[in-house]
Amino acid sequence: MRTIMLLFCFCCLAAQAQTTEDVKKMKGGTISKGETALLWGVIAKLPNFEFDVKFTVAKYDFLLLTKSGEVYSASNVGEFFNDKIKKLIKMSKPGDMLVFENIVAVGPDNYQRNIGQIVEKVF
Repeated sequence: MRTIMLLFCFCCLAAQAQTTEDVKKMKGGTISKGETALLWGVIAKLPNFEFDVKFTVAKYDFLLLTKSGEVYSASNVGEFFNDKIKKLIKMSKPGDMLVFENIVAVGPDNYQRNIGQIVEKVF
């Protein structure tokens, strides 16, 4: 079974790339407050696959866990952030956690797959 890569997307460049295996091994990645302003969505890719197979992120849940213990949540349909997620990311501060979970992607077979989560600590 191939691992699907989850990517935060900056403008047209991908950064903070992590495979689902990397996410399972990590206690969490980090992202600067400046980089959070460049985020626009979540995409899925198959790394090192010999065929051009495209996966589309269908939906995911977002949590902002603040350093003070508050929890804000939003759900999203599609790969681009909706206005609520943009607002929550914008209000994040160093020490907060950005959690993208229950990420569901659809492949060429139209089968929905839960492909994991991305957890980033803002610094």
